[in-house]
Amino acid sequence: MAGRRLAARTRRQAIRPEVKRRKAKDWTDFAESDAGITLLELVAYLAEQLAYRQEQVAAEARLRTRQRYLLALAAALAAALAAALAFTCRRRRTE
Repeated sequence: MAGRRLAARTRRQAIRPEVKRRKAKDWTDFAESDAGITLLELVAYLAEQLAYRQEQVAAEARLRTRQRYLLALAAALAAALAAALAFTCRRRRTE
């Protein structure tokens, strides 16, 4: 919960100076109660949520890729061990 409050404060700190810098001619009220500021904060919040969800999807994809790699590695190791065991068994039969 504290992280979300910090993110909201950071959003506000990032938005207001940008709005003031661009100086919209008809925009004179920069209070939180202003509809324009509220809409800007909403857009910033939605962008933050989208970025968070994209990171979650990417993390899940990385995890699935690593799992596939580990399964392929385990299968290759099992095949190599089986070949080595078969070679050892054949060698002992001929001796």
